[in-house]
Amino acid sequence: MRDYTRPHLDVFNIAVLEGATFVGAYDIPLLKVSSHVPLDVIAFSRRKHANESHCLHFFEDDREFYCLRRDPVSYLPLFHSVGSVITPDFSMSPDMPLWMQIEAVGMNRTVGRWLQTNGVEVIPNARWCDKRSLSFAFDGIPECGTVAVGSHGAVKGREVRPDFLNGFYEMIERVHPKTIVVYGTVPPEMRAAADKANAHISQHRTQTDIAHSKRKV
Repeated sequence: MRDYTRPHLDVFNIAVLEGATFVGAYDIPLLKVSSHVPLDVIAFSRRKHANESHCLHFFEDDREFYCLRRDPVSYLPLFHSVGSVITPDFSMSPDMPLWMQIEAVGMNRTVGRWLQTNGVEVIPNARWCDKRSLSFAFDGIPECGTVAVGSHGAVKGREVRPDFLNGFYEMIERVHPKTIVVYGTVPPEMRAAADKANAHISQHRTQTDIAHSKRKV
């Protein structure tokens, strides 16, 4: 682990990484630990309906929150108006070049650290894809706190399920979370792994599941 100040890095037109602690082979910013457990979550695209009882998340198409990368400062009042924020879930996939996967993780932590320095309660989001990503996917996530995971679309398909579950097991081994906030389905394998590690799972249904439930009533 290294602790040093980088020259001015104008990622968001502000010195977002000044004084950051960087970890791992790719100098991923280290976040502060959070023990916050949200009662309710809401997507960034539905931010007009968000209030202080919500945890804002980004488990949706990247196009819905690309604006955050261009101009995060304008959204700071929003982040201060909610109870907490899960770090952005920038897409990662096995067909991406490795540098793009690393960038997704780095931007996830960079936004999270910027929010923390601005007084926002931040829950780190763990995102991975294939075996290659496991060497850096959890860098910057502090141990023994709350971590978020999006399982939507990652546990039902036979092609993607094994990589997702292997990453989930690796995340528990590396991060030792006390609480895992899961957006989406929690299959038996995930629950068993969490129980074995004495980690509490806080599950939240996706907006799609909620909409389907309402149509069935």
